[in-house]
Amino acid sequence: MTTVPPEILRSTAQRLTSLDALLPAQVEAQIQLQEAGKAAPPSQYEPVSIALAGLLVSVATLAWTIYVDLRKSHKFPDPNFVERRVRVETERLIPAGVTDQQRDLLIKTVVEETVRHVQQKS
Repeated sequence: MTTVPPEILRSTAQRLTSLDALLPAQVEAQIQLQEAGKAAPPSQYEPVSIALAGLLVSVATLAWTIYVDLRKSHKFPDPNFVERRVRVETERLIPAGVTDQQRDLLIKTVVEETVRHVQQKS
């Protein structure tokens, strides 16, 4: 599996604080666990924040993988295509408490941050 650059996760979480003010902290905790090679522990606190953070990391991983794979055949993959593909592939993964509007905003923001990151590195 391709590792998502942590900058994408952090910048996406910062942009989505309107969904949940705790999102950047929850995403940072997940980044730290991934870097330490540990699984995220179940938590009984702030379940929506944890669900959003987990969803963000999963969506970012999928978007990054799709984008990197598409770059092999297309120099600049269409972000709308990536967004649609991520939406289809994550449809059954949406945790309870996360609305369709939150999911759509999260996917759109993740794809925008992925494209921005790649363009900055090019």
